[in-house]
Amino acid sequence: MLMAIVFTYLLARVENTVALYFIGSFAFANSFLRLLPMIISYSSLLFTGNLVKEDEIVMGILWYKMTGLLFLKYLPSFISIIVSAICLKNVLKLLNKKLPGLMSGGWFFTVTSLGAFLVLAKIIPILDECFRIDWIR
Repeated sequence: MLMAIVFTYLLARVENTVALYFIGSFAFANSFLRLLPMIISYSSLLFTGNLVKEDEIVMGILWYKMTGLLFLKYLPSFISIIVSAICLKNVLKLLNKKLPGLMSGGWFFTVTSLGAFLVLAKIIPILDECFRIDWIR
């Protein structure tokens, strides 16, 4: 979630066209990195009655068990959804403003976004291990 915020902020600041494509791709990809798992988790809750265990879900369940306050069970995941959705909305707005015709102008943004997802798929687990907060201890 932090990377979505950072890349969205960088996208708002950069003006160089080449940098806009790459930073925009990472901002776009990072916006989805927490949004999609949260959507999948809540879809699972609707269809199966169980939440898929993601970091925010586990954290919320722990907070609920510690306090008995039901709203805390869902608070971390709702924050993640809201922040990711705000970042995604701002990324799309900034890209449309700074690079008009981006989505219809060719495949470059699609390819760089896919590349960003692939790079992030390798980087995120490493960052996760280095900076993970162990909520259970």
